Amino acid sequence: MDSLEKINNIKQNLNGYFIERQDIIDGIFLAIMTGKHMLLIGPPGVAKSYVLQAICEHIKGITYWEYLLTPSTKEEEIMGHWSVKEAARDRMIRNIENRLPEAHIAFGDEFFKAKGETLQSLLLAMSDKIYYNPTRQTIPLISFFGASNEKPGQGDSLEALYDRFLLRYELKRLKKKEERLRLYSIDRYEPNNISIHLDEILYLQRQVKDISLPDGMKNLFADVIEELEYKNIVISERRQIWCLGLLKANAMMNGRDTVEKEDFRCLIPALWTYSVEYRPVCMTLNNFLREEK
Repeated sequence: MDSLEKINNIKQNLNGYFIERQDIIDGIFLAIMTGKHMLLIGPPGVAKSYVLQAICEHIKGITYWEYLLTPSTKEEEIMGHWSVKEAARDRMIRNIENRLPEAHIAFGDEFFKAKGETLQSLLLAMSDKIYYNPTRQTIPLISFFGASNEKPGQGDSLEALYDRFLLRYELKRLKKKEERLRLYSIDRYEPNNISIHLDEILYLQRQVKDISLPDGMKNLFADVIEELEYKNIVISERRQIWCLGLLKANAMMNGRDTVEKEDFRCLIPALWTYSVEYRPVCMTLNNFLREEK
């Protein structure tokens, strides 16, 4: 069984357990394949953390780190406390054991509950995957996942950090009776015997770069961006480049070596910033995809 077959098998197992969370599961794998970050927004109890934890049970060879952020959370709790032993030698060295700098996959629960200065300390780790201890050090971080029931507003000082979450999903509570009845009949998630190793993930990340992005797909993407800007939905050049990587990753995950127009649907969680933009983004993409048929 090759790596993509393993992922599809894992997804099938997850989708058989988690109700109405297929988009989230697909998004988590897209984030991992592209090495980007993802934010899950929603009320308590909608499986924001549980989905990620279940996926990580299938990934071998990684260090998974999670932390509940509060208004009293300090930078040292995330990046590592200063070593008392090293301080006695006049050296400012962090003890990073069991802290973010060791993690491949990281999860910050109640992300925006922490104070701004604490969250700002994450910016370098998330954007460049480095930290200083005291010299510049790289960290093995693949993806950082945040969960929150709130998000920063326009003009907020945390907007730059919010922008680092390429994928953003708003989770809703189950509404249909049949969904609730199914929920009542399931127990804790049981992973199947299929797993994927960190080395396979790193290999797939390299494969994403080799996926072909035809000029026609680039033109279609540029048209989408232009139409969104006409609707006052502005996508930074940085995020536009990241979106091209999403298209490639989605093509690879679907067993193709070339991006096609059907891959554009994976861009929905990457093209909105504020909740009011979600519907216009969906309508714009759907209109372009209908026109292209």
